[in-house]
Amino acid sequence: MDVVSLSIPTQEVSHYLEQMSQIPDIRQERITHIQKALASNSYVVSPEKLADKFLDELHSQPQGNRPSTAS
Repeated sequence: MDVVSLSIPTQEVSHYLEQMSQIPDIRQERITHIQKALASNSYVVSPEKLADKFLDELHSQPQGNRPSTAS
């Protein structure tokens, strides 16, 4: 009979992957909070944070997939 032994780092990765699989992909409490804020017209988006997210997304794309900035 063959025995498989996992190294400590592999065991740790497996442990963290298992923990991550328990986290829901959709955070319903966050969605509900935003829906209520939108319904009451109290949802505020920071222009600076929005611009930062756009720039982060732009810089994370490979050069060939970036949208053209030429007019």
